[in-house]
Amino acid sequence: VPRHRGTFKPSRPEPYELSRGRVEDFIQCPACFWLDRVKGVKFPSIPGFNINSATDLLLKRDFNRYRERQLSHPFMIRNGLEHLVPFAHEDLERWVNALHFGASLNHFNTIHEETNILFGGGIDDVWRNIETNELHIVDYKSTSQGVMSPKKEPKEINLEGRWKQGYKRQIEMYQWILRRKGFQVNDIGYFVYVDGQHYGIDGMLDDTENQANMSFKATLLTYRGDDSWVADALQNIHAVLNQTHCPNHGPDCEHARFFDGVSEAMGESGVMNGGNQQMTEFISSDLKAAADRVAEACQKLQQSLSERKYLESDSELIDFLRVQLQGGEDQLRSIAEDVSNRDSADD
Repeated sequence: VPRHRGTFKPSRPEPYELSRGRVEDFIQCPACFWLDRVKGVKFPSIPGFNINSATDLLLKRDFNRYRERQLSHPFMIRNGLEHLVPFAHEDLERWVNALHFGASLNHFNTIHEETNILFGGGIDDVWRNIETNELHIVDYKSTSQGVMSPKKEPKEINLEGRWKQGYKRQIEMYQWILRRKGFQVNDIGYFVYVDGQHYGIDGMLDDTENQANMSFKATLLTYRGDDSWVADALQNIHAVLNQTHCPNHGPDCEHARFFDGVSEAMGESGVMNGGNQQMTEFISSDLKAAADRVAEACQKLQQSLSERKYLESDSELIDFLRVQLQGGEDQLRSIAEDVSNRDSADD
């Protein structure tokens, strides 16, 4: 089944797949979101958070042991949540799969019909109230506080701070999706926060074997969510996806400050004025040449479909590839035209 994801194409009829993380990107900076989703601009990548992924994996294993028996985990009991158990559901493995949230409606997603957006993500966990049957969204977080001031005892974990506002919105977005999937969802969500300890600890290497150990303090944080803003955010995103001009950057956008700094520095050095037109012409012609090669590949696929007999499934696959290539050709020509127009406007 064809899927509409990656660069947004207004002409595509399929629901456009949008992850929870992309919605957060939009909230942080509409301009960067537009450049990424509409123009296909790839921003600098950062290394993966493997330690965080490992703590998530281990926490899932912890709660899965009690999920199988539908019992409260001792951590839950110690925090006064003996009335909750890890939720068991046949689609739970799909719900936690963030990379493939749009693969089927059995994954953690919902279609927002007003915007034709397939909105979803990957949850960490869900807990069920055995008395009311209500569900609670649970998110695992890991950190190590105070490493920049190791001689000072770290504060208790809390949900204060600019970046943690995004954590709260994450809970609310997942509450909204789970409700639209037909479940009774409590406004209360939980964070299981593990904090790597270092204060007052001499080291981590074992004296007898090649082993290192780090202790984590586990804290349960409660948050009352309000998902009333989510539908409006999707409407705003839909409007931005369909506009032809770049919106303004967010007030705290680090990329905008970087762009401005580079532009100013290169302008002062004369680099922008010196070879700018020649570079623009080179980039534009290179993009057009790439589009021509893609168009040739599309033509060959179309010719193959008309001249040879394929199984129905193979024909559908070939035609799907042709459509994808056609979209790539259109995107390349659009970017090439934008580059040329931008240079003309600057002149």
